Amino acid sequence: PPQLMKSDQTVRVELGDSVNVSVDVLLALNHQLTVLYQKQNVLNKCGTKLCVQTSETMNKWRQQIKIGINNITTQDMGNLTFTMCSNFKAESFCTNMTITILPLHEP
Repeated sequence: PPQLMKSDQTVRVELGDSVNVSVDVLLALNHQLTVLYQKQNVLNKCGTKLCVQTSETMNKWRQQIKIGINNITTQDMGNLTFTMCSNFKAESFCTNMTITILPLHEP
């Protein structure tokens, strides 16, 4: 599976703020990366809530992914699981990454 540098992350935010997380992914040569969220490939897709982008490829094996979650509501609190998949021909090798969003001030 693709290797994640510093994978699971916990962030504390105020409601209405955004969360931005970066993760470096090490891929085997010639593998294509996909990032799945709720079973959809969200890589390089930006919506009003979720934006997942690869930054400039550092090299063929190592890519940095930036995950942005905008306008955090109480519904966004908790664990969001992203699945990073390294795809080669018909094979996929996947690994999960969880972002835990907590309120800035504990009630």
